[in-house]
Parts: sequence; structure tokens; C-alpha cells
Amino acid sequence: MIILTAVLIALAGFIAVQVLGVLYGIVLPPLPPVPESIREISHESEAHGVDRWEYSAPGDACAVVSFYETNGGSCQMAASQCGHEGSDQVEYPADAVCSGQVPFSIFNMRWSVTIFPDTAVSSLLDVRREVYWIGTGPAAAPQFDLGQLSPSSNATTAP
Repeated sequence: MIILTAVLIALAGFIAVQVLGVLYGIVLPPLPPVPESIREISHESEAHGVDRWEYSAPGDACAVVSFYETNGGSCQMAASQCGHEGSDQVEYPADAVCSGQVPFSIFNMRWSVTIFPDTAVSSLLDVRREVYWIGTGPAAAPQFDLGQLSPSSNATTAP
């Protein structure tokens, strides 16, 4: 009888830990990675776990791309950005697009960042997050055409 009680208590504890992890993930889903020393310009929340932020980040686009690649992101860059050679000399509005995903509890969060040039010493970041509450989401992260992207019209830069 004592062994059965101990097993039931251990089982109840295991289930409680699993449930608490799920509840914590629902209440506080993870945020996408962002570099230090950024300044938030705007935040929009379409639904719980579906968000868009705009930031101003110190450093050029190459430093920001390096941060995202170091933090598990996959980045696409415009031709000739950050030492990448290319024959396409078109001026794109975006320097790069990075994306990644973070599994947590029983959920999955995907993020993407579009990096726009601001000045020689700063960049504008359009950061998006979507939490997939059921399943892992689409099979592959979206691929972006850098020529089709532009920062939102309500973004302003610091003087």
C-alpha cells in the first residue's frame, strides 16, 4: 500500500510538472531574439502569440545579421552585403531577412526579422513572431524576396 501511494504521488508530481510547463508556455510564450541596446519603435499584437515589433538597433546590418546567425537564425542577404558577392546590383530596400524557430513545451514559435538600413551606424528591424499552438507550423520557414520588403510607414527613426 505504501509503495502504491508513493508511485501515485510520483505520477501526480510528474503530470503536474508537465501541465505547469504547458500553462507557463501559454501565458508567457518566448520572445524572438533581439540584440542588446535596441530601442523599440512600435509593437502590434494581432493575436496572442502573433506579434510584430519595430526596433532601431545600433550597428550596421552586418552586425545584426551576425547576431541572428549566432542565435540560430538562417539569413538571406541582398547581393554584395556583408562580404557576399553577387552580380545583382539592384538597390534593395532591405539588407537581409533572418528567420528561426524555438520549440518550447508542446508548442513551436517561429520568428523572422527584416533588417533595413537606417544610417551608417544603425539599422531598423522589423521583428515578427508567430506561436503555433497546435503542431509545428508550416514545414519550412518562408523565403522572402528582398526587393518586395519595406519598413512600415509608421516607423520613425531617432534624430
